[in-house]
This record gives sequence, structure tokens and C-alpha cells, in this order.
Amino acid sequence: MSTAPLWLVAVRNELRKAVHRRALRLTWAGFVLVCALVSIQILNAESNDGGPLAMADLWPSALGGLGGLAGIMAGVAFALLLGSEWDWRTGRQNVIDGLGRGEWFTGKLGLLVVIAGAFVTTHVLTTGIGVLVVGEPLDGGWIELWHVKWMLGLLAGLTCTLTIALVTGLGTSGAGAATALFLVWIAAEPLMSAGLREYDDWRGWIGEHLPAGTFARLQQRPTWDPVFAERAAADPELAARMVPASATMLEALVWVVILTSSAWLLYRRRDL
Repeated sequence: MSTAPLWLVAVRNELRKAVHRRALRLTWAGFVLVCALVSIQILNAESNDGGPLAMADLWPSALGGLGGLAGIMAGVAFALLLGSEWDWRTGRQNVIDGLGRGEWFTGKLGLLVVIAGAFVTTHVLTTGIGVLVVGEPLDGGWIELWHVKWMLGLLAGLTCTLTIALVTGLGTSGAGAATALFLVWIAAEPLMSAGLREYDDWRGWIGEHLPAGTFARLQQRPTWDPVFAERAAADPELAARMVPASATMLEALVWVVILTSSAWLLYRRRDL
């Protein structure tokens, strides 16, 4: 008889179910393919002078550009997995079988973190193959500290983005609706942000700090590359537009608390 706490049992159950779901397999396979194409581009890279390519110069090409795609594909997979609980009534059955609402919700949070980790690991390892094969550890060595920070930013940003899918999955009544609402959120928020930033008052401030945009900054190079910080120090106009990494992380944490709490309240109030 297992003595593991119920929340841990819930996480294990979610992982067992997820690995057999076609939605997760297909989205992850598609992301692997895109990462492989990026790795092939790196393998075909050539230096301007025909000399060796430094690994430190190749990592930005490996890490940049896929954060947004990872958020969409992982978010769609998570929304489909979560929304299917209402299509198949498995969430209701889990509670009937003795799993508390809190444990069930914790299981979904555990699945969220694992999916984010799987996609970011796939991104780093697949594109990193091109860096390791083509690059050479020249003056910058194998990798620089800010590259590692950027990798952690990719993980944090993707994990945070999936909390949006958590809200849409628990706020709707099926996989299709959860996925559609997630995609609408991701597509509409940049438009809303651009419109609000036209104002110089509190509306402009809100436009700069909406959740998906905040999470995206965690995955972008300017947040972690010290070169951008040096440029901002010499350019007041650029400095006014840049948000420090610490401030971005704090904003993301606030939004995660808000979104996760909202998801929990939606789940608590809904009829299983």
C-alpha cells in the first residue's frame, strides 16, 4: 500500500495520463521538428572571415526566437489536456474516487511544470547540438553565465505562460473551448497592449505590464544580455523602455499568483 501523500499521487497520475495523450505527443513532436530545423541552420552557419565559430556567439541563435512558439504549442497541449477533463468527466471521477479538489489541482500544477520543463529541455538540447558540433570554445568558453540565465528565463517564462492555459482550461467546459480561449488570449493581448501604450497615463502603464507580455520578456535576450544593459546605461531613451530582469521576475510572480488563484477559484466554484 502506497504511503505517498495524495498530492504526489495526483501528480503521478497526471503524468501517467499525459504521456498517453495524443495532444501532448503531437505538439511536442512538432516542436522537436522546429528545434531540429534551427539546429540545422546553426550547423550550416559560417563565420564572416572563414575562421572558427565561437560557441558563445552561437548560443543566442540557439536560444532566441523559439520562446513564443514554445508558449503557444505547450499552452495548446496543456489546454487540451485540461479541457478534456470536462469532456470525459475524468476530473469528476477522480474526486468521486477519493481525490480531494486540492490534490487534483496540485496534480495539474505539477503537470504544468513538467510540460514546461520538457519543452525547454527539448529546445536547449536540440538546438544545442548544433552549437556543440559547429562551435569551438574560444575566448568566451563553452557558454557564458548570461546564457544560463536566459535558459532559466525560458523555463520561467514558459511555466508562467501555462498559467494562462490553466485559467482557460478551468474557466471553460471542454478541450476545444479551452484551447480556443487560450489562443485568443495570446493573439489579442499584444493588440490590446499596443492600443493602451498609446496613452501616457495609467492605461499606458497597464499596456506595458499585461501578463503574456511580461512572461514573454522573461524569454527574450534583452532581459539577460549584459550588452543591452550597457547600451541602456548610455542611452536614456533606451533605458526608459527596458525593464530590468529583477522587475520582470517580480511582475511575473505577481501575475502567476493572480492567475493561479483565479484558476483555483474557478475550479472551486464549478460543478464537476
